[in-house]
Order: sequence, then structure tokens, then C-alpha cells
Amino acid sequence: MKTKLNKMIRLYCSQKLSLNKTIVLGKNDTHYLKNVMRCKENDQINLFNENDKEFFSKILRIQKDEITLKIFEPSKNTEILNDIFLIFSLVKKNKIDFIVQKATELGVKKIFPILTERSSIRDINMNRMYAIVREASEQSNRISIPEISDLQTMQALLKKWDKNRSILYADEILKINKNLTILNKKNFVKSSLLIGPEGGFSMEENEMLKTFKFVFPISFGKTILRSDTAAIVGLSYLNIINSSYKIN
Repeated sequence: MKTKLNKMIRLYCSQKLSLNKTIVLGKNDTHYLKNVMRCKENDQINLFNENDKEFFSKILRIQKDEITLKIFEPSKNTEILNDIFLIFSLVKKNKIDFIVQKATELGVKKIFPILTERSSIRDINMNRMYAIVREASEQSNRISIPEISDLQTMQALLKKWDKNRSILYADEILKINKNLTILNKKNFVKSSLLIGPEGGFSMEENEMLKTFKFVFPISFGKTILRSDTAAIVGLSYLNIINSSYKIN
């Protein structure tokens, strides 16, 4: 019988999860449950990871730097994600946080931060990005956490890209009304969205993108969107398009 709580707390746990197993949490997770969420003994915590799925557990003991839980029932929560990657040029820190958080909520499987000519910063805190995608996964009922690629230049990424995976990018200078609704949907079952920096790609970068056959320019409309807005719009389009297709 599951414990009734006013709130459901989900916690990503990289340890092996299985029925009736005892889990001992480390210092950081203990601090979160004890001091942030104010959990007590016998409270229910939903533990999950991408390998073992999700389980209900109950807090047995709360100590200074560790919490002990007992798994008592598997959850019926399942996850079906569209096969979508996000590539984005570095922007200001608060916008990176927003982009990564919303990409996670929108079901992105893998995130590629890249450097372009007009990237507003040249370095990134990978630990912070991981913390954001973990928290967003916990709060959005995901079971998996997006994989985050190491920072690299756009040119280096494209040279080693899987040619069977399409990349769509918003071309601010696109003259024709070419958008996702009129493109061949089957090209985008395995797809990625490329978001440029504030100010857009340079002319040289736009010319380079045109040399790759798996890269498709699209238009998000007549207005110019900020990078964080474009990420949400583009990922939403791809989710809608791919909702009719199933990856075997």
C-alpha cells in the first residue's frame, strides 16, 4: 500500500533499483530531502533511473549525512520519447539554464552545446547543466535524463554527425516560406534542432550549413525569435510532427 502524501517527490537515483532493495542516499540527496523538502521517516519517495525505471520507496531512517529507504513497489510510470536532439550555441548563462530545462521537459534525448562565431560566452559549467536536467527530469515525470555532450565547435560537430539524422535550423534570412509543416515528415523521425546565437549565424556559417545534405533551413515565421524562444518553438514543432511516428 502506497503512503498517502500531499506531494509526490521523485528522485533520480543512479544505484541499481529493484523490489525490496534498501537504498542509502549520499550527502547531497540527503540534504535535499531532509532540509529542502522537509521529509520525515515513512514518507514516500519515488526513485527512478533510465535502466531500472521507477519504484516507490519509503524512508526508513534519517541520519545526519544519509537517508535509508526501502523499495516496496514498482511504479507503472512509463516513458515514450520522440527521438530528438538539441544543438544550441552558447548564450548568456540564465538563458542556457532556461534552454536546458525546457529541452528536458520537452523530451529531448541528447543536448549538444556548441561554439559559434557569435557565441556570447566561450565556456560552460557542465556540472550545473547536469543538475538542471536532473531536476527537470524529476519534476516533469521523465524516467531518463538527457545526455549532455562535451562543448565543441559547430564545424567539429557537423563533420562527425550521423548523416541519417536530420538537423533543422532557423534561417533568419530565408526568403521562401519553408517551414516544418510542408517538409517531408519522414525525414524528421530521427531529427535534431540547431539553435544559433543571439544575432544569428554569421554569413560564413550559413554558407557552411548549406554544404551538409542532412541540414535543412526552416522558418519560424516573420519575426526574429530569441534563442531560448526558438528552442521551445522548434522542439514543440518536432514533437508534434513525430507524434505520428514510432521508432522501431
